[in-house]
Amino acid sequence: RGLEVSGRGFRLGRRAKGRRPRGGLASPAWGWVWRRDLALAARPREVRGPGSEAQARGPRGIMLALSCSVQQYAWGKPGSKSRVAAYKVSSDAGFELQEGETYAELWMGTHPKAPAAMRDAADEALTEWLAANPAVLGSDALEENGSLPFLFKVLSINKALSVQSHPDKALAEKLHAERPDVYKDPNHKPEFGIALTPFEGMCDFRGLAEIAAHLQKHPEFRALCGVEAAAGVEAAVGADEAAQRAALKALFAAFIAASDELKADQLEAFVARLTAEDQAEATPEAPQEEAELRKLMLRLNAQFPGDTGAMVPLLLNYLKLEPGQGFFMGANKPHAYIAGDILETMACSDNVVRVALTPKYRDVETLVEMLTYECGVPTIDSGAAIDAHTKVFSPPVYECEVRPRALAPLSS
Repeated sequence: RGLEVSGRGFRLGRRAKGRRPRGGLASPAWGWVWRRDLALAARPREVRGPGSEAQARGPRGIMLALSCSVQQYAWGKPGSKSRVAAYKVSSDAGFELQEGETYAELWMGTHPKAPAAMRDAADEALTEWLAANPAVLGSDALEENGSLPFLFKVLSINKALSVQSHPDKALAEKLHAERPDVYKDPNHKPEFGIALTPFEGMCDFRGLAEIAAHLQKHPEFRALCGVEAAAGVEAAVGADEAAQRAALKALFAAFIAASDELKADQLEAFVARLTAEDQAEATPEAPQEEAELRKLMLRLNAQFPGDTGAMVPLLLNYLKLEPGQGFFMGANKPHAYIAGDILETMACSDNVVRVALTPKYRDVETLVEMLTYECGVPTIDSGAAIDAHTKVFSPPVYECEVRPRALAPLSS
């Protein structure tokens, strides 16, 4: 596959090894090389290539290879099982893959945590190259963002990420001003993901009626939430939107704030009951969705023993995507990626507010207050066809859009 991420006159791309587009280029602004690689495609009429004088843009533009950073978080896939590692190996001859190491994220952008560099220019920082070639981004993007407005990643997920959310622009600025050591960026972080392999995640709150049913079915979950909050949700089913949001916020806050002793006791009973049900289930009439949810919660408990985040699937939608399907996650929405490999593009920020399924800092108060508490099933986006080989995904943010491109293998 080919992949381009566009942002106000700028495109990033990865091309598949030994592949090229049928029928030439779909856009005169897009150039190709015949390697699986990471590269920058520039649209201006004149740019300065690495280590060279100004180059006039031909009818197909130019392609400049990037050297990109890998993040080795604990939740990443190990060794050669990771798409992140595979893409890094294919684009960096000096990279040594270790089968015992985890490779979680590949970053392509100018974020200071892991900025890309121009691979053929003695690792000149992409930030510096863009500053020397301002026409690539355009004056608007430079004035508003200072550099590349989006951050593009590949994620390889072996273990669930934290239950988290990302602040909107106003809250990001406030958090950054108050705690810059925790919240590094004064910018929002809306995200759009496209599955490379079968993907699992949790996104957005379930409908209130569904949550109320889970409170009835799972007494341990109800005990953690408390009698008053649980009754409030049940009473709010069918009420106006404001009442539903208020009831859901009260329930979520009570669930998160339960005492450590209560959490330990109820989680132990919860896991024991689910394990017994899972082992006893042999009847074909058992609902598949119910069985999948039970297995998911047991899996999360195995990954994070003692963490009541294992119950969060009772609150959030369980999302499963096939390769090529995408989804958008806006600001102040709860989510957690569970497994799979995805492409992800976002506004240039690394702000994360966590609350469960993590050994990292949990900012419970901020997360409880920031969420919108909107209910609903996430929209699965299959993209809009541009031509026979190209789709476009256009998330509702100005920073970028994504265009996966299907390429034919070279004939022998």
